[in-house]
Amino acid sequence: MWDKNNKEKLAAYQKEYRKNNKDYLRQQKLIRLYEIKELVLKEFGNKCNCCGETIREFLTIDHINGRKGEKSRSTGKKLWAKVWIEGCPRDKYALLYFNCNCAKGIYGSCPHNNQPLKRKR
Repeated sequence: MWDKNNKEKLAAYQKEYRKNNKDYLRQQKLIRLYEIKELVLKEFGNKCNCCGETIREFLTIDHINGRKGEKSRSTGKKLWAKVWIEGCPRDKYALLYFNCNCAKGIYGSCPHNNQPLKRKR
């Protein structure tokens, strides 16, 4: 009830708090994003959908149908959070080894799929 009647005071307090605790808040955000990445990895089976690679540092999120038409082009930590918020839809995203993801982006397929590689134009 207090916060509804004192919106300006609350906003000023929150602004001051964020200003005085930037490092702590940044650290907490990174910890939460790391936790989200771990949850997404677990949800997708902790391995590359193409080659089976399991080294976590090399696993990335793949947009199965590309990123065409997306209003926001999320990448990195924000993409992991976006995938988690959306419920890890397997028709939209896949977990790929970085090299498999790059090959798919550049050539349209990965060498692990035994398809001839042709550079996209």
